[in-house]
Amino acid sequence: MIENTCPILSVSDLEASLTYYTENLGFSLDWHEAGVAAGISRDRGALMLIVDQGPKGAYVWVGVQDARELHDELVGRGTMVVHEPKNHPWALEFKVQDLDGNRLRIGSNPLAGVSFDDWVP
Repeated sequence: MIENTCPILSVSDLEASLTYYTENLGFSLDWHEAGVAAGISRDRGALMLIVDQGPKGAYVWVGVQDARELHDELVGRGTMVVHEPKNHPWALEFKVQDLDGNRLRIGSNPLAGVSFDDWVP
């Protein structure tokens, strides 16, 4: 039985990444080994940030209740939004990026009665 999953994101500067994830993305610090690794979470989602753990530029799907509401919150926090919310068959989705080019694809249920937008990779 799988108990949970926790994506690991490679970062260059752990302290700068922790600041970005806590201040801009609203995550909380769960544990921290200075200069090496940290565990962060928001609501029921968790991530690990590890210095130079493989290639940078990962993509992580984050399912939320209301993508528009979270988008507005994150814009107000100064988050790097790389794609504004778009309605697709699988989700109303937007993308944010961290300091190392890792992207979070954040989405909620697609909007009913609204045409679908073109996919932007």
